[in-house]
Amino acid sequence: MWGCRVSSVESVRFKCLRKLTLIYVKVDDGTLGTITSGCPLLRSLVIESCLELRNVMLSEVALPELKHFDLESYEWREECSIVIHALNLQTICIKGPWIWSNCQSTFLFSRLTSVNLSDVIMLSELFDLLSFGCPILESLTLDNCLGFEEFHLANDSVKYLRISTGDDWLKEVRICAPNIVSFDFTANIPQAPPDIFSFTTTTSKEWYSNVILSSGEKHHDFDANWWFLKLRRMLKTLSGSQISLTLQMDEDPQNVPCSSVVSDEPPVVVRDLDFTTCKRRTMSWYSEFTNYLFRFCRPSHVYGCRLVSESAKNYRLSKFQFNILLAKMSLRTEPCFWQHDLEQVFVESFDGQQWQLMQWTKMGKLRKRKQDRMIRLRLKWRFKNVSNGLMVV
Repeated sequence: MWGCRVSSVESVRFKCLRKLTLIYVKVDDGTLGTITSGCPLLRSLVIESCLELRNVMLSEVALPELKHFDLESYEWREECSIVIHALNLQTICIKGPWIWSNCQSTFLFSRLTSVNLSDVIMLSELFDLLSFGCPILESLTLDNCLGFEEFHLANDSVKYLRISTGDDWLKEVRICAPNIVSFDFTANIPQAPPDIFSFTTTTSKEWYSNVILSSGEKHHDFDANWWFLKLRRMLKTLSGSQISLTLQMDEDPQNVPCSSVVSDEPPVVVRDLDFTTCKRRTMSWYSEFTNYLFRFCRPSHVYGCRLVSESAKNYRLSKFQFNILLAKMSLRTEPCFWQHDLEQVFVESFDGQQWQLMQWTKMGKLRKRKQDRMIRLRLKWRFKNVSNGLMVV
């Protein structure tokens, strides 16, 4: 049903209905409960932008066969809650400022394999449910969810985990996922990385981690030293994986202080580093930032080439990439401690199927050279004193 009004009824009986979709339907809580209780074979329930709903209740008695549930409504309304006691659910997707309540650690979703929550207000007991009440849960996505400063998860079955936070400060993250395959973490700077971050896994298979950190606002009390140390600590925890690190530095840090050493620990191997900024930076800033960054991580590939013309899809090397080339060629005026550890730098472009080596002779021409394809740097390091990670050539 789409864009209609459902009047209050005393009873409804759809004995064979297996899927019910309500989009922009005007229906209240009681009427929805009456409808669902009259659909004993309902397997899929989709509710989107039904603004009169305030409290949605899914019970095992009314919906014994329900396997897939989608609830989406981003309009802000006070005290909107969802209670789920449908034991046979396999997938749950909730998007909008709903409070998922009545989640007790003793409750069990024995068949639940996928949970996708976006902007949901999460109560503390929900973490107990996700850890102990979902024995075969494989995929968990928490996108800008609210109501917590600490994230604790211990689940042997989770393979795909995605956490995305907005402006809320996530102070502590502790994850135990022995069979993880892919982990994604997206957050704003300086709220991230968290002050405490731990990730425990026992998998012997190759797994992947993707960390995206964005800076879109100025923070006058931004401590670059402390931020770099937290970032290194986070990467160290993920060093058993193939790490992809994306830094979108449109604001902080404004200035990178000249500090001798931010950490005595060996750098972490990072498979892919993608650096972008829309702010004008000096070559001195790039020099200092790279010196800081390469004290604790050694990327195998550096992305972030500049899009010169969107219509023609022309690309150039970014200043960040070019700065690394200058250091390797000993053409940079500022000291660069890591250039002796960098054996070779290759410039590559993507032809749509694979990366191809670019031929060049003069640095000036290479800097201005336009390509109709993406450009990256491939770095070959002397991996002597690095934290245990996975090297990619």
